[in-house]
Amino acid sequence: MRRPYGRSAGYYDAIYSERVDYDGDVEYLAKVFKTYAMGKPKRILDLGAGTCTHAVLLAKSGMQVDAVDVSEALLDVAEAKVKGEGVAKKVHLHRMDMTKKLPEGEFDAAISMFGAWCYLRTDEEASRMLSMLSRRLPIGGLFVFEFWSPLGWNPQNRWDEADLSDGSRVLRLTRPNLELKDDVYEFEMEHVVVKDGQLLADFSEVHGLRLRTPFQTRALLQRNGFEVVAMTKGAREGKSFEPPGPNEFRVMAIAKRA
Repeated sequence: MRRPYGRSAGYYDAIYSERVDYDGDVEYLAKVFKTYAMGKPKRILDLGAGTCTHAVLLAKSGMQVDAVDVSEALLDVAEAKVKGEGVAKKVHLHRMDMTKKLPEGEFDAAISMFGAWCYLRTDEEASRMLSMLSRRLPIGGLFVFEFWSPLGWNPQNRWDEADLSDGSRVLRLTRPNLELKDDVYEFEMEHVVVKDGQLLADFSEVHGLRLRTPFQTRALLQRNGFEVVAMTKGAREGKSFEPPGPNEFRVMAIAKRA
């Protein structure tokens, strides 16, 4: 599994705070838990938690969250965030590759938001993670995650810009490197940071994400001890309980341990 957030981690929240509806995501999760969970979850496992914005909001709603990510740089940002938000006793950070290790203990539910699941580039990696996860959830315990489907894949160059607290500005160009190959979407993110007309930083990171159709995702879950109870639209700007369309790119899967 490759999760290459390194130097860009310090700019992650500035770029995504306006692009991702984190409050809406947590409201969606609350609705999912109310509809499909055996009871209100008290302990959540957040896989690919990044800078832990979802984890912080869940903690503020009363849950204990174990947040897993392989990127030390992202977790450094997360550590400062959970302390600043006063939830350090409710959010527990783990630097782990989720294909090799997960926190011990039993969890009421697990989540993986904003495409983190897609960094499991092979079915073997995904199966190893699901096998470990099934041993940490009770029968009927939910795993709620976002996946990206090649049926809605439409690669294009994209510019993002954000102002930073020190008066500088980050600009990011995301562009596909290759055509979709083996259902892996590889793209490069070029970052430029400027202030008062001066160039402060210029660097790139390459990411590769596995795309799976709803059929492939359902079959993968079933092979590894999970039953899909619903799939819904997973738009970054706001999720809903509507079923995904035939060409939906971002899809939410709601599965339970069988």
